[in-house]
Parts: sequence; C-alpha cells; structure tokens
Amino acid sequence: MLRLSSITLAIGLMSALGGPVLGDEPNQPLQELFQSEVVFSQDAGETQITLLPRFVQHRDGSGEVMPFGFEYGFTDSWQLEADWDSYIRDNRNGLPGAQGIGDADLGTRYSWMHIDGTPVSAALGFNVNAPLAQKNPRLGEESQWQAQPYGVVALDIPHWDTAQMFSNIGDNWNLNRGSGNAWYANFGFYGPIGQFTVTGELNLTQEKDDYVTPGLIWRARENLFIGVGVPVGLNNFSDRYRVILSFIEEFGDGNG
Repeated sequence: MLRLSSITLAIGLMSALGGPVLGDEPNQPLQELFQSEVVFSQDAGETQITLLPRFVQHRDGSGEVMPFGFEYGFTDSWQLEADWDSYIRDNRNGLPGAQGIGDADLGTRYSWMHIDGTPVSAALGFNVNAPLAQKNPRLGEESQWQAQPYGVVALDIPHWDTAQMFSNIGDNWNLNRGSGNAWYANFGFYGPIGQFTVTGELNLTQEKDDYVTPGLIWRARENLFIGVGVPVGLNNFSDRYRVILSFIEEFGDGNG
C-alpha cells in the first residue's frame, strides 16, 4: 500500500546505499520544485532563502499563502531546512474570511547523487510540522503535530544535459492520538532549455487533493532562480487551480 511505500523506500535505500556514495554532480537545473521534494541537498556552507507566494482559486472561494523557506548545507549531502507560512488569507463563499499566520516545518534531507557513477540519484528526508496557526483548518493543522518522512529517486534523462525524471513518495504521520495518516506521491521531470528549466509534476494524495503542475524556472543569474508553476486540480476535492511564484537565492561557500 502507498501509505507504507515511504517507509519501505527509506529502509531499502538505507540498506542498499549504506553511506554517501557520490558521483560527479553536474550543475543543478533548479533548486526547488513547486509541489514536490527535490533530490538535491545544499552544498557544505551554502544557505538558500526561498519565497513561494501562492494564489489559490478554490471551488468555493479564493486565498493567498506567503511561505518563507531557509536551507543550510552541513555537508555536500546533508542539509537542514525550515519553512513557515508567514501569512494566510482564505475566503470561502458563505463563510467569514480567515487570515493569520500558518504552521511551520523543520526538517532535514540527505542526498546520494549519481550513486556509483550511475544515472540514479536518491534522497531521504524527514520534516516535523509545528502547529503555530490559530485552531482553524483553513489556516493550519488545528494544533496537531505531524511528522513527514519521504524519499526521492531521480533518473537522468539521456541526451538532455542535467534533466531528470523523479518520483517522490512520503507520508504525513499525525502525532495526535486517534488521528490517521495520509500518504502522498509525486512524479515528474525537469530539464533545462538555455537559461530556463521546464518542469512537470503529477501530485497525488490519499485525500484525492490531486494536481498536474506545469512550471517554468528562469535562472536570472548564477545563484538566483525565479519561477512560476500552475497546479491544476484534477477532481472536485482539489482547488480549481493555483498560481505559485518562486524566488530563490543562494549564498555561501557552496557557490562558485
């Protein structure tokens, strides 16, 4: 079952890989996807700052979210990360508007790039969701702590420099007694065309909040990435569409 896939994947990867077996890592075509985890970790001493403003068209209203993210590389394979929904506004037909701060996540990721010189890369990650929002399901997880283990496997696309296909499977473990868990699975690709990178994601969840997400990222300069993604809902459980902007800049020793 998919709810157990993240655990199975994590155990299989750790037993098969054992330690950080690294190949020559090419220049990354992007730093983040729009609704999926990436296989890359920050280089040692490198810091990344991310803004991902999100505009949402619900089936019965609209909203905005302003997430802020931070990542720091302890080694070329291991990073610490933190994300916070610094502001959320949610308007639904027939309901009072809701607005305020959202929840925060603290996590870590470890990557194995081009394992034993093959086209295969992998990563394992673990996030903890801290419920900072008011007790309102439209702003956060209603005072519920969550743990989110996940795995990523990426495969280089032949004859397309630094392009990859990927799968990202994870689980949301609700840490409150009596509450259930919920798996998610993302699949897609990304590949550079000049200064731009095209992306495509299929985002699936146990709650059927499913999307197809095309995107485009512009490498404005060496360490600055600007992008836009448009998740389109696939059923009545999903938002009609979202517009996600991304502004990502890197600083520190990993850049050169």
